[in-house]
Amino acid sequence: LFEKPFFHTCPIILLFLNEEIKQSFLYPCFAWLLFLIALFSIEQAVIIPVIIIAMFIFLKIGNKASIKYSTLFYFTIPAFISIAGFFLLSKIVNGQWITHYGSSAFNHFISIETGAKFYAYFFKHIFLLRQFDFDTQQKIYHYLELPFVFFILTCFLLLFCFYALYRYKKGNNNYGILLLLLLLYFMAQAPVIQLYFSTLLYVEGDRLGYISSFF
Repeated sequence: LFEKPFFHTCPIILLFLNEEIKQSFLYPCFAWLLFLIALFSIEQAVIIPVIIIAMFIFLKIGNKASIKYSTLFYFTIPAFISIAGFFLLSKIVNGQWITHYGSSAFNHFISIETGAKFYAYFFKHIFLLRQFDFDTQQKIYHYLELPFVFFILTCFLLLFCFYALYRYKKGNNNYGILLLLLLLYFMAQAPVIQLYFSTLLYVEGDRLGYISSFF
C-alpha cells in the first residue's frame, strides 16, 4: 500500500493546495509525515518536493493562486532535510549513499539511451504496449533509442511545451494542465529512469512506473 502513488503523492499535493484556502500548520506536518513514509517505501519519493515546487511555479505563472512563499518553504524544506538525512543514514548504516542499486546504476544520465526510457515508459502506459507480443515491444523500444527518432520526438515535445505554455499564459487552463501533467510525469520518472526497464509487468506491478503513471 505504501508504494502506491496515491497514498502519499496525491494527499501531499492536496494538502499543499488546500493551504491557500484554510491555512493550518497541521497541513505541512501531515505532508511531512506522509513524505517520510513514502521516502522509506519507494525511491521516487525524493522527487515529491520538486513536484511541489513545479506546481507552485505553474500556479504563479498563470496567476491561478495566491499561495505564499512561506507555504512553499513549509512543505519543501523539511522534505529536503529529510532526504539529506535519509542518504546520510544510508551511508552510516550500509556504508554507501545509495543502497540496493548502488551509485554505479546512475551513470550517463544525460544520454539518448536514458532519454529514450522516458518515452518508453510513456508509450508503455499510454498505448498499453504491455499487451503487445514481446517481439513487437522490443522493436518499438529499439526504435525509440535510435538518435533520429529520439530527436524528432524531443522536438515535437518541446514545440508542444512552448505552445501549451503560450496558451496557458493566454488563459487556456486545459493546455496548462496538460503541460503540468506532462512535466510532472517526466520529473516523477527521473529518479529511477536508469534502473531496469520491465516489459513484462502491467502498470500495477511495475513499481518503477507507479508515480509517473499517476500523472
